Amino acid sequence: MFYYIYSYFLFNLVKYCIMRFPIGIFLSCWCLLFFSSCNKDIPEGIDEIFYLLETQNGGVFLTYSIKTTKFTRLINHQDSSLLTLSERTLLLPEIKEAYIEFELDTFGNFAGEIDMLHTAALYPKNVIGRRVTPEHLKVARMEFSQTGITYFNGQDDIIQADPFCQNLANYYEQLSNHLSQEVLLSPEDFDLVMEAWEDAGFQIVDNGEDYSSIKFDLPNGNYSYVLLDRNLQSIVGTAHYMSNGNLISKSVSYIQPETEHSSKKINSLYATPFKTPFSEVEMEIVIQSEITNLNYTTNL
Repeated sequence: MFYYIYSYFLFNLVKYCIMRFPIGIFLSCWCLLFFSSCNKDIPEGIDEIFYLLETQNGGVFLTYSIKTTKFTRLINHQDSSLLTLSERTLLLPEIKEAYIEFELDTFGNFAGEIDMLHTAALYPKNVIGRRVTPEHLKVARMEFSQTGITYFNGQDDIIQADPFCQNLANYYEQLSNHLSQEVLLSPEDFDLVMEAWEDAGFQIVDNGEDYSSIKFDLPNGNYSYVLLDRNLQSIVGTAHYMSNGNLISKSVSYIQPETEHSSKKINSLYATPFKTPFSEVEMEIVIQSEITNLNYTTNL
């Protein structure tokens, strides 16, 4: 009896939240579900791990490596002969790698450091369409906290210092209240959540046995689809369209689980269409990223 009362309460609570705060509630909840699904270990001597923050109160410690590749690609491969020489250089990828450390203590204070790793260029220097930055202005390291972000060059001289984005600071503070709680609904309760979205007037699309998507109609006539993995109970993709149906951008993210021969990886892809300036050929700007060496520890 308690289970049926709980399920009914969950259904109506979610329905109420959806109708009052649709897109914000949706993204916040699913971001928290994604983060809380990570493995959490509490080793001995955890206080020794934390060194970016002045206070040694424990909390969340996260490290990972990320490799990002940016390039363009043809939507129709037969159009390759139409590209100018300068436009063809855009097909060559730009690759960046970094190592990230992040700490969040029990009081909501956070600090992080991003170290840019050296990558060999795959294109000639000073080629058209590529950024050329003087050595003393190249960012080699970044430090950030809830008060600001500082950029350093390869000689560890400060290039620039900016106030931190308040919205991002609020996000990290809220994250401290949720990372220690593992949230995973039963299949029955997850179905109730999806029914609540549909009952609130949102279109639910069945994308196969393991996936569903929710359509969001925006005030300006544009619309978006958010793709969910029903097993992971997490957002794995989005697609944004103009009112006439033209694609604005699309993204997908997925986790490669740890195996005997490789560690866990998180892969993502973002793409947005455009037309080349001279030949007006339809292409896509693509940004791919791969997160590896993911270590996550908490004692919140």
